[in-house]
Amino acid sequence: MPRRFVVSLLAVTAAGFAVNVAAGESVSDSFDDNARTSIGSAPSPLNANCLGVSSAIALAVSADPRIDRAEANRLFAEAEMKAARSRYYPQISAFGTTGLGDTPPLDRRRDDQIGIQLNQELYSFGARRAASDAARLKAEAAAIGVDGTMNDIALGAARAYIEFARAQALQSISKSAEGIISQDVEAADLRLRRRAITITAASEIRARFARQLSELVTAESRSEANRARLSVLIDQPIDCIDPQTVPDFVLPGIDDVLDLSADEAVSLATSRSPNLQSAETAIEAARAEVKAAKRAALPTLSLNGFAVHFSDVEVDFFGETTDTAEEDVRLGFSLTQDLYTGGRLKAQQQSAIARLKQAQSEARLERWSLEDAVRSSLGRATAQRRAVRELQRAEEEVRRQLALTEREYNLGTKTLTDLVRVTEIYAEIAAFKVNAVYDYYTVLFDLYAAMGVLDYPDRLETIIR
Repeated sequence: MPRRFVVSLLAVTAAGFAVNVAAGESVSDSFDDNARTSIGSAPSPLNANCLGVSSAIALAVSADPRIDRAEANRLFAEAEMKAARSRYYPQISAFGTTGLGDTPPLDRRRDDQIGIQLNQELYSFGARRAASDAARLKAEAAAIGVDGTMNDIALGAARAYIEFARAQALQSISKSAEGIISQDVEAADLRLRRRAITITAASEIRARFARQLSELVTAESRSEANRARLSVLIDQPIDCIDPQTVPDFVLPGIDDVLDLSADEAVSLATSRSPNLQSAETAIEAARAEVKAAKRAALPTLSLNGFAVHFSDVEVDFFGETTDTAEEDVRLGFSLTQDLYTGGRLKAQQQSAIARLKQAQSEARLERWSLEDAVRSSLGRATAQRRAVRELQRAEEEVRRQLALTEREYNLGTKTLTDLVRVTEIYAEIAAFKVNAVYDYYTVLFDLYAAMGVLDYPDRLETIIR
């Protein structure tokens, strides 16, 4: 009776799915009918209530406080924009004063006045428009910044989800391998008592079992750590996840994406990246601020008007009261020009110019970072897909080696130690392949995030267009 397993993409299968990365489609694993399947057992039906990667992203975006901060920045910028636009409208205010005078022994006097004042700015040599444009562009940058924040949060959640799925898959490999080799330890002990195996060989098998047990403990620890991290990001406990949603999210149409040249991918990224768009809008806002600061030194022409009611009550030396009331309405123009401000206007101009240089520097840095991310992600994705294909070939070779070793063991030409060694090699290849597959998924998420289409359901149509 055969006693070895034949595994295909161990951890991915154990997690509930297998992916043909080369074709970008899901396929079923095939198992040797006569092989033990304690590692790489057939996938169990998926739980419809398990957390998918799209749901994890949505929950993370709704729970992350950075969204509230970005929204607060947007609301603040919009309020500043409304305040800047108010200069186009009349400014109406009411005023009132009262005064008491006493110049004994001659008389006592009280005068009151109440009125309404109107001021309408007519012409400011472009200062008003520049200030309004700066505020509007800041509001636009803040609104785009919300999208950028969502993109960053989505990428962080997707990466955390992938790392949890990876950790669970590797844990499944370690657990299955540990279970198989523990049986080998029992067999080795039994043969040692029968003197059918050397003490050295039995000791080596026990050492290899201890190694697998250590790897299992490490894998379980990493799995729980990644579960905790993802749980914090989505702000709720996690019972189970559905790893199949990862390839379903990133693989459809991936061949068309990877067929893009690096220049084409960078061009698409620069036209869609919210972080770059926000940085470039901030440059335009800073330019408008510089213009407003320079125009602030020019005259301002305004329309002024007021209506006032005066009341004057006077009591003379003999106690007689004289009550005088009158009203006045005036309308006119005023021209104001700052002549000397102690350097305030000059300092405002220098501050605006410095902010413009800062915005330009940040935009250049964002553009460089974006281009680096797109080019490196595109190259890494292509290389990682090749790596997965090579590991698929390696898996086939080790599978044949395992089958032959098992056959020779049953014939007595191979030892139990030989069988354990090949088992470990097969488990290692499976782990390498799992890591390669999840590295591939990770770099695809990085690529979509850099291109600004991570949260777009129609991102493939968007990219190809």
